[in-house]
Amino acid sequence: MLRSIIEAGPLSAAARLRIYQEAFWIRMNENLEEDYPGVRRLLGPVAFTELVRAFVTASPQPHPSLIYLGEAFPNFLAHAFPGRAELAAMARVEWAKIEVRHAEAPEVLLTGLPALAPEALFGLRLLRSPTARVLLEQHRVGSWLSGLVSEAPTSVEVGAETVAVVRQGFEICIDVISPPFDGVLGKLWEGASLAASIEGLDPGAVSLAEVSQAFAGFVQRGYFERVEL
Repeated sequence: MLRSIIEAGPLSAAARLRIYQEAFWIRMNENLEEDYPGVRRLLGPVAFTELVRAFVTASPQPHPSLIYLGEAFPNFLAHAFPGRAELAAMARVEWAKIEVRHAEAPEVLLTGLPALAPEALFGLRLLRSPTARVLLEQHRVGSWLSGLVSEAPTSVEVGAETVAVVRQGFEICIDVISPPFDGVLGKLWEGASLAASIEGLDPGAVSLAEVSQAFAGFVQRGYFERVEL
């Protein structure tokens, strides 16, 4: 490669090539810093920069756009840090933010459930919106990210948490779904009917009105594109 670079002062061909090389790594690091601020916070800036070099070196990029540079980063973290599962969990939620930001919005977004008899309504299935993601993680990364500030802690609590990432206009929102409706949303996201999604709920603890309100909330937040009758 040095042969293709013309020698001209004041810098040699090798020196000019080193500038290009450093600029490349700076660009890679800046791109992944922007996509994964939570992971960077947990690792620290020096360790994160070293990890970026290892990741880019080990991971051939199948797409020319830097938008997709970090697509394999969550899996890379899972293998690089098997004893720190919170890093891969954090990266999965942060990558979901990238996916929904660049997803093509549906032509018509579902805004409410159809007016049907209860037996027909509860047989419905809700189809996912391309501008939303629902993840079940074993660390409270959604709670951590939704309150991300410069003073954010450098550790994440262990605990199952259902996280919804959704694009609303130009804003990317992170919703942490509280029990008992976290399990309901997870089932709906996997394609269960409304009736199947509430199986296991204690009818003495959750009223039909609360169930209906939860369904309406999922739809209004934009998690689903349309209903399947």
